[in-house]
Amino acid sequence: MSKEITKNNIESKDVSILLVEDKLEDIQAITAFLEGSKRINAKIQTVDSVKKAKTIMFYDKVDIILIDLNIQGLEYDELFERFDKNKLSLPYIVITDERDEDLGIEAVKKGAQDYLVRSEISERILRRTITYSLERHDILESLYRTTIVDELTGLYNRRGLYTLGNQQIELAKRHNDDIFIFYIDLDGMKEINDTLGHEYGDKALIITSSIMHKSFRTTDILSRLGGDEFVAVAVKAQYEFIPIMIERIKDYIKEENKNLKDYQISMSIGVSKVDLDSEKPLEDAINHADKEMYGIKVKNKKNRK
Repeated sequence: MSKEITKNNIESKDVSILLVEDKLEDIQAITAFLEGSKRINAKIQTVDSVKKAKTIMFYDKVDIILIDLNIQGLEYDELFERFDKNKLSLPYIVITDERDEDLGIEAVKKGAQDYLVRSEISERILRRTITYSLERHDILESLYRTTIVDELTGLYNRRGLYTLGNQQIELAKRHNDDIFIFYIDLDGMKEINDTLGHEYGDKALIITSSIMHKSFRTTDILSRLGGDEFVAVAVKAQYEFIPIMIERIKDYIKEENKNLKDYQISMSIGVSKVDLDSEKPLEDAINHADKEMYGIKVKNKKNRK
């Protein structure tokens, strides 16, 4: 969202709003309120179903969603499943009738930023609700990220890995998708720290994270477990994907090593497929990939001697 100052020195926010509503009268009223506001420069898109909303959210930039809980065909549980499964999802506000105000309260408990009673909506209430919802969401998102992201590398930490990884596994179970775990260990980390110092060790970890970003897809979950150990969760992948990824990682390692004089980057990589029928699919797959990685690491040590 960008900001600009109007002629009257009123701060105006550019906000992209997705309105999920199927009643023409309500669409016209809400649109009129938003377009008439001097403090919100609203870009409004309107759809009449959650399915269409998903499409808009996939292709276009959306800052916040307004959704009528009474639109035809809306399944209440589907709404929360879609917008609350990911803690970093878009902020949304629900609209209810007076008789359904309890649904609005329940929606807030389950993740909605706020709720609006249709008969009470005005420009002022709508504007304030949107503004405060965006501010609250930004604060919560920032706090949440500090708990799941590794400060040094910018990758997810152990908590982020298990939180997002288990969410992906639940999705994979529904769609019968394959997921592979890449367990990556940075070889010679102790020697780098002991001979060159921890500053060089930190740089080696940052380079490793950069190699991972270049090698894997944006949809994959990249994490640092701690120390010199990293895990990538490759979603919707096939067996043919594995050697391609490993070769890609090796190519980027060679590329990085051309610019390094004091030490060379080397990685040991173990891979395992997630067994979706396992009692602890993510944990078991990570442990299995760890064992595979250790075998590779032993071979790498022998080759370096």
